[in-house]
Formats: sequence, C-alpha cells, structure tokens
Amino acid sequence: MKRKTGNKTKAGRPTSYRKKYCEMLTEHMRGGKSFETFATAVGVARDTLYQWTKRHPEFAEAKTKATELALDFWEDLGIKGATGEKPVNPTIWIFNMKNRFGWRDRKQLEHTGDKPEIKIYMPDNKR
Repeated sequence: MKRKTGNKTKAGRPTSYRKKYCEMLTEHMRGGKSFETFATAVGVARDTLYQWTKRHPEFAEAKTKATELALDFWEDLGIKGATGEKPVNPTIWIFNMKNRFGWRDRKQLEHTGDKPEIKIYMPDNKR
C-alpha cells in the first residue's frame, strides 16, 4: 500500500500513533506502571512504542515525563513502607528500583597506603 505525504509517496502501513497517546501514557505511568506495558493499553507491540519515541518528539517527551512520574510513585511507596504507613516488601521494592530506574549501591575505592580498600556506602552511611 502506498500513501501520499506531501510530495512524496511512502510505502507501508499508516501509523497507528495518535497524539492523545501522550496524555494516556502519562496517566498510565503515573500509577507506577512501566513504559513497555503501555503497549498493551493501546494494542501495539513494544517495538512500536520505541519507534514512536524516535518519530514523534512529543511522545518521546511524554515518555521522559511519565518515567519521572513512575519514579515518584515508587519513591512514595518506598517512603510509606519505610515509615510503616503501608506494608511494602523491601526486597521487591529495591529490585524494582534497581532494574527500572538504575539505582545502584555506591562503591568507592579508597587508597590509604599499600592496600586499596573498597567501601560500600548505603543510604544511611556517612561519607
């Protein structure tokens, strides 16, 4: 199938992308869901979502903002778990944060004399 766009004719299927998906993505991820699961919400493959981020700058921007909202959701959940306001499995929470948002244990190599020493700083450790 060929379709005309301006002066050029493109081959292939027309895109199923709609601008309303930007707002839908934001709402989807605001609740802590991932970018990838948005594919099921709009009935496309994950690869299609990644293509949309390359072809539609407004969708790429919505993804960036929505990822921040998802991070905010998970951080709030972690705070509620830490304060006892809501039961949260800390192992699952940490695993989620490391894999989805790139959290890592901070490691620092210190040289004092002949032996280098690796110190792992956790959030409650002082520098």
